[in-house]
Amino acid sequence: MRKTGVFICVGLAPFGEYAVARRLWCLRTLRSCAFGCSVIYLTNCLSPDSLDTVVTKLVPPITNYTATLVKKVKTTLSDCKKTNTQTADAKQETCLQKTYGVAKAAITLTYVDNTCKKTVNQHVSSAWWTCGKKYIPSVLKMDKYNCSKIVKA
Repeated sequence: MRKTGVFICVGLAPFGEYAVARRLWCLRTLRSCAFGCSVIYLTNCLSPDSLDTVVTKLVPPITNYTATLVKKVKTTLSDCKKTNTQTADAKQETCLQKTYGVAKAAITLTYVDNTCKKTVNQHVSSAWWTCGKKYIPSVLKMDKYNCSKIVKA
C-alpha cells in the first residue's frame, strides 16, 4: 500500500502570513525536519474523511477560541506602530518585541490545553481523535497536556 506523506510545519506561530507561507514552502519544496517541517504518514485512520476535511472543520472553532488573543496581539502591534516615534528599523524591532511579549505571556500551557480540550470535546469525532492521538505525538509532545488524556467513545 502506498503511503501518503503529509507535511506539517512545527514550531511556528499558529497564525500569520509567515506561518502560512512557511507551510506552503514546505509542501512545495518537500523539505524535511531540518527545515522546520515534519513528515507524517497517514494510512486510512481518517477514512472516509481526509486531513483537509478535518482541518477545514476545525479551523473555525479554533479561530473562535483564540480570537481574543489574536485581537490583543493585533491591538498591541497597531498601538505600538501609532505611538512609537523611533526610526523605521528601531520602531519595527521595538514593536515586534512588544507584540512577541504579549503573545508569549498569553500562550501558556494552560491556554493551549484549554483550547485543545474545548476543540476535542466539542468538535472532534471519536475516529478523528483516535487518529490524532496516534499521529500527533510524531509532530509534538502531547504528554504534558491534559488534553491528550481525553477519552472519546
